[in-house]
Amino acid sequence: MQAELPEPLYELKISSLEINDTRESAKMKESWLKKNGMQKVWNSSEMETLGYAEGAAGLVSGYKLDVKKYDKYGVYYCVYVEEVELSMMFRTKIVIPSDFKRGGCRFNMVHEHEYRHYMANRDTVDQFIKRLQHDLPVMISTMENAQPYVEGKDVQQTVDNFKASIADAIEVYIMQGMADELARKNALIDTPEEYASSGPKMAACAN
Repeated sequence: MQAELPEPLYELKISSLEINDTRESAKMKESWLKKNGMQKVWNSSEMETLGYAEGAAGLVSGYKLDVKKYDKYGVYYCVYVEEVELSMMFRTKIVIPSDFKRGGCRFNMVHEHEYRHYMANRDTVDQFIKRLQHDLPVMISTMENAQPYVEGKDVQQTVDNFKASIADAIEVYIMQGMADELARKNALIDTPEEYASSGPKMAACAN
């Protein structure tokens, strides 16, 4: 079980106008205003996206199960989970407008903020992979003990059920639990206070 967490992928060729003049940008602003209860204070049309970060995960899993005779007559069988292989890559893309000179004041300010999103993503993914490594063997043991043996005619169905249960556990941890925690941690970075303080700083930048 492993997770690959490479450094961010950078997109630096899109202008501020292109970033802000999209339906996705408008939705992102409206969502942020609603989440923070700021609809009556700010209007999305008055907001400017100075840059953003987004993450995506790729997941590959595989299971190796074994079937052994439970009795000498071959009537009953035990199903065991021998190995679970899980490989995931999570990468964060950071988008900074091409208008901002690389290494300049505005660029550095935006980069510092968006890199915090990358760090939050990396730490959260690592945390959930370690939690899954600890909890999955316990889940599998409980599953095996709950159905110690089955009739021969039910072996294949039991194998399929075991695989489905493992896939469900991974789904809950990675695609639900981890996704919720990613949203929570990233929201702590994109606060009204953060944006209110960054405005004057950006205005003071010479480039």
